[in-house]
Amino acid sequence: MVKLQALLLCDLVVRAPDGKLQLQGIFHVIHVRSLPAQHPAMWLYFRFLVERRSSNGQDTIVVLFKRPSGETEKLPELRVQLDGDSVEGQLQLRGLPLMEEGVHSFELYFNEELVGSCDLTVAKVSPARLGEQHATVQ
Repeated sequence: MVKLQALLLCDLVVRAPDGKLQLQGIFHVIHVRSLPAQHPAMWLYFRFLVERRSSNGQDTIVVLFKRPSGETEKLPELRVQLDGDSVEGQLQLRGLPLMEEGVHSFELYFNEELVGSCDLTVAKVSPARLGEQHATVQ
């Protein structure tokens, strides 16, 4: 059993000298001039609690990227060794292709159990509106 505490998209994840993580530029909407587009870089930050671990000591984290059309892309799998009852991490996404407008979803799985999901809305806008409130791709 797992309990999601955070699953966020942001521009940058930084570990401060005191050990704290800093999430910079949290967003859920990307504006584009045209499609297809490509987002240069973003981070998917996650934190969740674990009640049950795998019996062999090797736990896996899988992220699926689901597009509005129904197409699903599996992102690189992460293997983790648990030390305690929480899992915290981030996955850097470089050059993520954005093929269509609409609500996309990142689904996070721990040992094949769905932990949670977060949405990313891709919206096409005129150049005059770019940069108003959300992350933009030009």
